[in-house]
Order: sequence, then C-alpha cells, then structure tokens
Amino acid sequence: MRPDIETIGIADLFGPPSPVRDRTDARIMTAAAGIGFLAVRDFPGDGWLTPDKRARLLRIFALPDAGKQELLRWNFDHTK
Repeated sequence: MRPDIETIGIADLFGPPSPVRDRTDARIMTAAAGIGFLAVRDFPGDGWLTPDKRARLLRIFALPDAGKQELLRWNFDHTK
C-alpha cells in the first residue's frame, strides 16, 4: 500500500504561540518522521505565485545540464 502525502495548512505557524500552532507543528513533525514528505498550503504571501510566474520558475528543469551547472552556488560547487 502506498502512503498518501499529507497536505498541511501552515498559516498558523506564522502567528503567535497557540495550541493550534503547536498542533500544526506536530503534524509537520509526524509527516517528516513518517514518509518524509508533505505538501503545504495556506502559506502567507503565496499570492505572488501566479500561473505565469510558476511556469517561468519551472523552466529551469528544461535547461541542459551545463546550464543547470552554471546556476550552482558555491555551497555545491567549490570551484566558483
């Protein structure tokens, strides 16, 4: 059986300490300790990611390997 990837609303993490925030944090920890993946929703400020901007961001995956290599930061390529 394939486990489902849980989708968790994270807006409460950006508010003051509260039981709801603690429950959200606990759900994230449970997902991370389980299958190691989760999807998040309700991220404050996510309105900037329009379909056009998302498409532009995803174009990085169409780059040839040499083009991707040029984008590596020093952390991953110590020759830079």
